Amino acid sequence: MDLMMFKGSVMTSHARILVLYASTYDMLNERQDKVTGCTVRYLFWGEGGEALWEQSEWDPRKPVGVQVAKCSIDTAMREKIPVAPALYDGDFEITTGGDGKPVMRLRNIAYVSNVCIASHINPGFTVPGMVPPEMRPVSYKMVPVESPDGIPAGQPSPGIPAENTGAVDRASDVPETKTDTAKADKQAGKSSK
Repeated sequence: MDLMMFKGSVMTSHARILVLYASTYDMLNERQDKVTGCTVRYLFWGEGGEALWEQSEWDPRKPVGVQVAKCSIDTAMREKIPVAPALYDGDFEITTGGDGKPVMRLRNIAYVSNVCIASHINPGFTVPGMVPPEMRPVSYKMVPVESPDGIPAGQPSPGIPAENTGAVDRASDVPETKTDTAKADKQAGKSSK
C-alpha cells in the first residue's frame, strides 16, 4: 500500500491494483430484496508489479501463488473499469466488519494503464510432468529470461530449439522465423514449397 491516512475514525489507503474482472449484477437476495452492484476481482500490484512476481514452493502441503481479492462496488463505478486485465489506482477504506475484524473496501478506482501478460522461459527450470520444449505449440510466444549464466533475452536457452523461441500467433503481426512458419503451415495441412 502506498499511502495510509485517517478520515475521522476510518483509515483510508491508496494502492495500485491489477483488475482482472468486473461485472455488474442485479438480482434478488434471499429475502426477495433487489440487490445491485458490481463485482470486481483484483490483485495487488505493488510499485512495479513485485507483488505478482512468481513464487516457488516445492512442498505440496504449503500454498504457492497469489490469492485473488474480490469486492462489490457501486454499479456506477463499472464505467471507470473499461479494460481488464489492466492497472488501476484504488482508494480503499479500512473499517471494522460485523465480526470485529478489519475489512478493506474499495471505494474509488482510476484507470492507469493496460498490461502485457506474457509467458517466459526459465532456462534449466523443470517441473514434474511439464510440457517439454519440443512439444510446445508454435502459437505460444515464449520470451526467454536472462539467466545467471549470461544467456541474453531473445537467444534460445540450452535444450530449447531455436524454432520454439519467438514463435507467435499469426494474428499478432509479429514476424515469425521461417521454421515457425513452415511448422505452422504443416500443422494446418498446408505444404510449404
